[in-house]
Amino acid sequence: MVAHHLNGDIPAALEVYEGLKSCTTKEGGTGPEKAQTLLYVIKLSMEQGDDEGALRRLQEGLESKIISPRGEVSQMRGRLP
Repeated sequence: MVAHHLNGDIPAALEVYEGLKSCTTKEGGTGPEKAQTLLYVIKLSMEQGDDEGALRRLQEGLESKIISPRGEVSQMRGRLP
């Protein structure tokens, strides 16, 4: 995901995330790992100009309690419509 992002291919990076998300749902992954990955993906969506997608992912992360509504998340929410 990071390699695609660094190469300038954000859609491919987000596609990799979808595969990673399904793996971590079944196989595990710590809470902090999931939270940091989701925050990174939200930033990618914002960088791509997909504010709707970023807001959707943010809301899903809050509802599933992957991320906390404090700190960086509140700053992101303030930048989204």
